[in-house]
Amino acid sequence: MSMNCISWNIRGLNNAGKKRILENRIMSDNLDILLIQETKVELVHPPLLLNSCFKPYNFLANLETSSAGGIMTLWKDSKFDLISSLATHHSITVVLRIIGTNESISITNVYFPHKVILYQIKMLQCISNLLDPINLPFKIIAGDFNMITNFAEKRGGIWKLNKDSEAFLTTIENLNLIDIPTNNGIYTWNNRRGGDRQIASRLDRFLLSEETYLTSSEIEARILPQAGSNNWHISLKIQICNGQKNKRFRFEAFWLDHPDLMEKMKQGWSNPPTRLGNKMYKFHQKLKYIKEEIKKWNRESFDNIITKKNKKKLKHKLELLQQNIIEEGLTKSRK
Repeated sequence: MSMNCISWNIRGLNNAGKKRILENRIMSDNLDILLIQETKVELVHPPLLLNSCFKPYNFLANLETSSAGGIMTLWKDSKFDLISSLATHHSITVVLRIIGTNESISITNVYFPHKVILYQIKMLQCISNLLDPINLPFKIIAGDFNMITNFAEKRGGIWKLNKDSEAFLTTIENLNLIDIPTNNGIYTWNNRRGGDRQIASRLDRFLLSEETYLTSSEIEARILPQAGSNNWHISLKIQICNGQKNKRFRFEAFWLDHPDLMEKMKQGWSNPPTRLGNKMYKFHQKLKYIKEEIKKWNRESFDNIITKKNKKKLKHKLELLQQNIIEEGLTKSRK
């Protein structure tokens, strides 16, 4: 299953220029999921959703009557069926069944306004309470969290990690989520000032459940060009191997007898591909890298002995089957 998603704090959906940018993005990228924050609209305007580029989509909106807020989640109705949904003041969660399969995926669209620390911590607790009961392996949480997790995610301004940052990291760990880094930069927001007065932060992100991450053959998150908002919109392209998952990695006991195994593992652990991301993401990357290195080493050192062993077992089973057939035939002939 392939999915193409975009998350964007649009800072006002009534702006004609932003709507054109959004429409062009939908048409050019063939989006499956669209997550919008800060719509700043009281009602969904019919002209917007009657536009030809929006017709293939169903949507759920949490609209805002004040000058800030409002969330909208859109999904392609030819690809997903809505199973259930829940909208709170700062999030929308939809459970979508992938048409043509028995698989479902949970998508949570989040907007946390920049308010006092205790307020943001309370919203994190609400998200945890919301996601815990969802018994699905595939989960995506995305949006504008208005929080950073470490100093590398901020440039300029006051360098201080508050209690909300600590709570954010704890929530990510407790929910077993993987924070996917964007491969073409870090910061998704800036204050549009120059020189020493400029502040930039990573406020928007995609978080995936471990099962989603581990069963995906391809994951790419990118920051897209800025367009009429202080926030850049970010995209996620993902290929989830549902139905036909990758063959599980199996550690063979006879590897331990080889003198080169431990050295190979040490080399793999100390020299993985350099990738940005939090500690959990880097840990998963190291495990993936070591797995591929060990598989390659197994082929080179043992000439794929596992395949030969399986063929030998199959040959033995066929010989036993043939022997049983012969014995049955002799028994019948004697009778």
